[in-house]
Amino acid sequence: MTVPAALPALAVLLGAALGTFGASPSPGWALGVSVVALAVAGMAFGMGPSGRAGRRGRQLFAPSVCIVFLMVASTLAGDAARSARHPPLREALPDSVLSDPVTLEGELREDAAVGERGVNLALAVDRVRRTGFDRAAPGGVRLTVGGELAIGQARAWRAGRRVRVAALLREPGRFQDPGVPDSRAALARKGVVLIGSVKSAGLVDVLAPGGWVAETAAEVRRLTRAAVVRHVGSHSPRSAAIVVAILIGDRVGLEEEVQRRLQEAGTYHVIAISGGNIAILAGVLLAFFRLARLGPRLGCWLTMAVLVGYAEIVGGGASVVRATLMGCTYLLARQADHRSAPVNALAVSCAVILFVTPASVADVAFWLTFGATLGILIGVGRMGKRLPRPLWIRVPVGLLLTSICAELALFPVGALSFARVTFAGLVLNFLAIPLMGVAQVAGMLVLPLSAVSQTVAGLAGYLAHLGADGLVRSATLVDYAPWSSYRLPPPGLFVVFGYYLGWTMWLWLRSPTAVAVRGRWRRVMSRLAAAAIVGCGLWVLVEPMTLLWPGVSGRLRVTVLDVGHGDAILVQLPDRRSVLVDAGGSMTGGSFDLGGRVVAPALWSLGTRRLDALVISHADPDHIGGAASILRDFRPREIWEAVPVAKSPLWQALRRDADGARIAWHSRHAGDVVVLGDVRCRVWHPPPPEWERPRPRNDDSLVMELEYGEVSIVLPGDIGRPVESVLARESWPRRLRVLKVPHHGSATSSLPEFLGGLAPTLAILSAGATTKVSDDVLRRYTELGATMLRTDVDGAITLETDGRTITVTTFTGRRLSVDGTTKNTKVTKGVERVDSTRRSVGLQPTARKTGRNCCPALGNRSSHR
Repeated sequence: MTVPAALPALAVLLGAALGTFGASPSPGWALGVSVVALAVAGMAFGMGPSGRAGRRGRQLFAPSVCIVFLMVASTLAGDAARSARHPPLREALPDSVLSDPVTLEGELREDAAVGERGVNLALAVDRVRRTGFDRAAPGGVRLTVGGELAIGQARAWRAGRRVRVAALLREPGRFQDPGVPDSRAALARKGVVLIGSVKSAGLVDVLAPGGWVAETAAEVRRLTRAAVVRHVGSHSPRSAAIVVAILIGDRVGLEEEVQRRLQEAGTYHVIAISGGNIAILAGVLLAFFRLARLGPRLGCWLTMAVLVGYAEIVGGGASVVRATLMGCTYLLARQADHRSAPVNALAVSCAVILFVTPASVADVAFWLTFGATLGILIGVGRMGKRLPRPLWIRVPVGLLLTSICAELALFPVGALSFARVTFAGLVLNFLAIPLMGVAQVAGMLVLPLSAVSQTVAGLAGYLAHLGADGLVRSATLVDYAPWSSYRLPPPGLFVVFGYYLGWTMWLWLRSPTAVAVRGRWRRVMSRLAAAAIVGCGLWVLVEPMTLLWPGVSGRLRVTVLDVGHGDAILVQLPDRRSVLVDAGGSMTGGSFDLGGRVVAPALWSLGTRRLDALVISHADPDHIGGAASILRDFRPREIWEAVPVAKSPLWQALRRDADGARIAWHSRHAGDVVVLGDVRCRVWHPPPPEWERPRPRNDDSLVMELEYGEVSIVLPGDIGRPVESVLARESWPRRLRVLKVPHHGSATSSLPEFLGGLAPTLAILSAGATTKVSDDVLRRYTELGATMLRTDVDGAITLETDGRTITVTTFTGRRLSVDGTTKNTKVTKGVERVDSTRRSVGLQPTARKTGRNCCPALGNRSSHR
């Protein structure tokens, strides 16, 4: 067998996955199975190398060893998963004390990074102190230090140093929506238990410096940043930020727009320290030592030493450790056995990493690193001998082959993890990889050359700038060929599994171990494998389910998403069309793309591929902040708004994007009625504006009512008391009504007369951890007899109705049924049943003098398939 490490590595991979995701056996059962497997392996080994007994022994030995590896890996992963779910630090700080400051002592994991809201610290806590409490409680926390003094003192907060800090802690936030990964669980697997804030840099005390290795590495990082800023930043601050990211993995200075463009172009990997950076560094070192005539053996050992030192300097991140371990394993294999296949080094590295950090199996970067390397080794290994001999043809063709192999290996993982497929990287890698090499090599020379000659260092800095600037400019290809990179719903795990199973079968049939398969069966199995590869690959690229059968049919479904303090409400009509009311966002700003990372995955998970309309209730950031990503990913046919705010930067950017995409823009005002198939959308507020708004106003919110049979769903935006007082005098048809609580439950909303006029049966509150919900407001709904549901408690809330009854399902598993017959509430088999008095009224709303029956193009379409 040419790759003897493959089977044990696969066993370790499977065991780590079972343990991480909660399917590991008990330690006692795993120990018993391991003992039996070891006994069988020992017996098989003793059968000798030849003869019938030898063949039988070889057949038993490999599976027995693999079972041992699987049991050990699953046990280790299970222990790590349990520690992540119940860390000592979290057990020592129950919810009742998280509202009070605590004193933490521990070691900084990383250098302090200046962020948008302050200075960020990653702290490995080992002791916690609070009133009447002082004990060891290990766990990781991420802190943000506020105040102007923090930036000046950030240089003193280096990785490896021991600090004491007084902080206010809380659990990491998460969005409880379908299709949205659990970010809290992901942080727990990375060792981050809690997050928090520190009011001032005066509350952070450095107790002791780090070891000499940590201090030396931190000083090298500081000098590198300073040299790059001086010699590269003089040409372009953006180029300096890219070079710093390539050299030491510090991406703090990178603009969000630059990162997004590189991700769309498929070349973001070149600025993240991983296999490519380590390979370039190793190649440069080996070439240098060869020119210095140190000999291949000594050159390999020196290269490994430099690689390990470099990993320490850049902070030892997960991707750096993986790449360094693979490089060192391969170089060690060359020292021991020059005939060893590179895949063996990859398998050994994979197994070692999973034994040390089993939770890595849930890290998408782990799969990207090893998947790309495996694809390149297999593909180039099979096709490399067929490359043309002339060097000027061999190099570009080899680079193209490498890109194709990596893309074939990774595009299902990319679609599943990032909801993106990009073909631009196949072309751009011809430019991106050489440009990254220029930026990396020239950037590495800046620091030593600056000690010799500032002029020569400046020349190296200019070359690094050219490489970094060219890297960014190459990403503009996506602007000219937008089809080369696009977002789409993530495929199902079954499809991804079928794709890789097809490749495994196809490659196995062409290996020496498949010689026993007869010709006819070989052809049949090859065709099945090819069909699986092509069929599953096309499914990933197209995702036909949401394309052919979007939304729902025959009923109205409204989902209030959990977007924290903000609004995002998906309305799926009975004729399969979809309307999104608001797109979430943050009032405090920040670079987190809530529209692309929360709202979009939730919409895809709910079966929406294209929006027929995007409704903007008003231009506050918590309602419009995620709209830019929604425009790119869902291409709404129309945008509705009530009152334009021409001086709002968010509104201006959205209007530019809509005009560039040729999306129709409509104003909706009080009295408008839009017929959406069997659903009538009635606008109650606001009236047409009489003056230009310099800034968004809550009382300009669009108030919509969706009418479907006997069911009414009112979406009032963020209106307050003045508007509610006016609407309370309107003639609201009495029917089975659901009300989205105005202005997130603020004390300035939900007047008693307004609630009395609507008489809601269900009330849905969109709130987050920072939302200040009024107790008086909650009491009014309780006294009214309305059942309250909250996104910060229940997660995403989904209403489905046939026009007569309503079924409510929450992300946390709560279920309610509203049938409109009686007024009793009961729970039966975990299903809450809420009944309200049936109202004998007509289905058509009361006519209004200002009413207009608006039936635009959206209202006239019966389906968007």
